[in-house]
Amino acid sequence: MIHTVLAHLTCPTCHQGLTAGPGRVHCPAGHSYDLARAGYLTLTAGRAKALPGDSADMVRAREAFLGAGHYTALADRLADRLAAELTGGLTGGLAGRLTGELTGRLAGALTDQPANRLAGALAAGGHGRQAVSGTSQDSGPAQGGSESGGSGTSGGAPVVVDVGAGTGYYLARLLRSAPGAAGIAVDASRYALRRAARAHPRIGAIGTDVRGPLPIRTATAALVLDVFAPRNAAEMHRVLRPDGRLAIVTPTVRHLGEIVGPLGLVTVDERKSERLRAKLAGFFVQQDRLAMDLELSLSPDDLLNLVMMGPTAHHRRAPEVRAAIEASWPRGARPTASFTVEIHAPCPGQTVHHVGPPPFRGGRQEKR
Repeated sequence: MIHTVLAHLTCPTCHQGLTAGPGRVHCPAGHSYDLARAGYLTLTAGRAKALPGDSADMVRAREAFLGAGHYTALADRLADRLAAELTGGLTGGLAGRLTGELTGRLAGALTDQPANRLAGALAAGGHGRQAVSGTSQDSGPAQGGSESGGSGTSGGAPVVVDVGAGTGYYLARLLRSAPGAAGIAVDASRYALRRAARAHPRIGAIGTDVRGPLPIRTATAALVLDVFAPRNAAEMHRVLRPDGRLAIVTPTVRHLGEIVGPLGLVTVDERKSERLRAKLAGFFVQQDRLAMDLELSLSPDDLLNLVMMGPTAHHRRAPEVRAAIEASWPRGARPTASFTVEIHAPCPGQTVHHVGPPPFRGGRQEKR
């Protein structure tokens, strides 16, 4: 639901925080944005305009293909790997914050009225947030527009930003493996956003052009996820915490090699890895790289959905693709899907240009 992550979002016009109202959200400057009945929020500056997102047919094809379980192994491996990143990052970050807060309270107690203030500091240090199994638990979700000190959390939960989230398939799988996390699904397609908004209760779906500025607070995300989506390195770096991670999934040149030619699929550039490194240079440094191949068993309908859910759908029509499938694979095919998963850390010392208010950290908002 959008209210789960509203505190981490900003007005795309003036970059101030947002507050929920009946059927819409607004900022202190009076800019307001309607909340769609389907549960997603479109955040674009200026007059409303059509975003360059996937069509209804593409989204239906993707939902059918993913729903059939063909990429479940990729989603599960990704979820397991990234849930470990979230748990490890949160455990270390939370321990440091709790230690610092308690140390500060104790220091103040020892210098002023030791007997009473020391007891008060110890009591304060033992209540409120509580670390349990690598997560932080609060009494409940924070309200929209809140902010205070801390590290990239909503009510103690790490935030995952999925750029180009589509239907929210991969983000939802990750959140099921990371019960303390909240997710922001970012996409340009309203058809995809309708599905992402209901993919998981801890997903808030927002519509915006992922190639431009993101209406998300600076340094708010513990993890930024990009699965087969455009990459805006500067914005990904900005919204990511200094101790956060960026995970990118891309197809290799071997991806679906058995059917690329006959079905006229868009091919993977042989220099894709080189171009990705160049785009991330100066913003991120690679920490890990995983390779994964999946042997698929696809019916003719599965093959059609596979083709029509991706970029090839912008160039070919379904009837001609179906005809090609019936000519070559009337009983289906067994192509190999091939992926690379890269984990990156933000480059230390890279200048972050803050947009909007500071990242939300839980607690009450200070009035200005």
